Amino acid sequence: MSYEGQKIEKQAQEIIRAFRALQSDYQKLDGSLSVLARHITNAYNATASVMTNFTTLGHRLTTSLPGKQEEDDQLKIEE
Repeated sequence: MSYEGQKIEKQAQEIIRAFRALQSDYQKLDGSLSVLARHITNAYNATASVMTNFTTLGHRLTTSLPGKQEEDDQLKIEE
């Protein structure tokens, strides 16, 4: 093989090594991104659950006290 051919062959192998390194980095990043997406989904679902429970608690607090509206009205009159 000529000198130019050897030079091209060496450069081609360097390019192939660089692509393999990029492929490895891509696979690692893909795995990390998948984990992050799963965590975000879980956090979103947990937030929705907490909001539902919070709303339910608030509804129970505002509707379960007998005479609550009358007491509120009385406090407004006294002010």
